[in-house]
Amino acid sequence: MEISLRGIRYRWLIGVSLFLIPLQGSILDLSLMNYIRPDMALVAAYVAGFILAPLPASFLGFIAGALTDILSGAAVGINAFSKMLTGMLAASSKNFLFLNRALAHASMLFVLSSIDGLITSFFLIYFYDGYILTTATLRVVIMQALYTSLVGTIAILTVDPFTALARKIKKWMMKEQTNAVRGV
Repeated sequence: MEISLRGIRYRWLIGVSLFLIPLQGSILDLSLMNYIRPDMALVAAYVAGFILAPLPASFLGFIAGALTDILSGAAVGINAFSKMLTGMLAASSKNFLFLNRALAHASMLFVLSSIDGLITSFFLIYFYDGYILTTATLRVVIMQALYTSLVGTIAILTVDPFTALARKIKKWMMKEQTNAVRGV
């Protein structure tokens, strides 16, 4: 009998995503700074990428983005695509970065949030007549990226000890299973 925490991780991340997306549209709207709020779906996709492999992180990013699209009334698919890409990029790059430092998380989240904002802007330019990429839009993208990197860094530094604890529990359970097989 093999012990796996994979299902627990998926359920936990989907539950967190289901909590964060309405939080973004309700409570965080009250703390707007010039109509800029942190992108909690991006934070959920980043956390999924930090914990999981690229394919599951992409899937959870897609789910978080689709929930954002559906609940915000925005064009369906833009956030789903960009959050899927964020989950994949975060999971693919976690082995190449020293992600035990807050500055590494903040800079990675800033880059991913900037890419996300630019993807959204380019989709809006392509699909909607009259949407123009201006310096004001770029300022909004940069400010949202800063805000998201701050909130996301706090979130990942909060989640990281629980991930380490889950790894220790899994290692302990595997040791107990080996001892039970040996008859010790």
